[in-house]
Amino acid sequence: MDLGLDDGFVVYLRLDPAHAMSPDDLEQPIARCASYAEALRVGRACLRNSQDSVIRYHGHVGGSD
Repeated sequence: MDLGLDDGFVVYLRLDPAHAMSPDDLEQPIARCASYAEALRVGRACLRNSQDSVIRYHGHVGGSD
């Protein structure tokens, strides 16, 4: 999945640890969203399908003087 280099929110599907081959397999990216609201809709769709998900922000953060 090409997540691109732009800032945005990525929704990861959390897998059952018993079925993962390695720790890197515990979360798989399923969607890249421009807004948190959009990512939240994707995450809620996962919940309706009895799947756990997590939303992470990928990009630069401010805070410099």
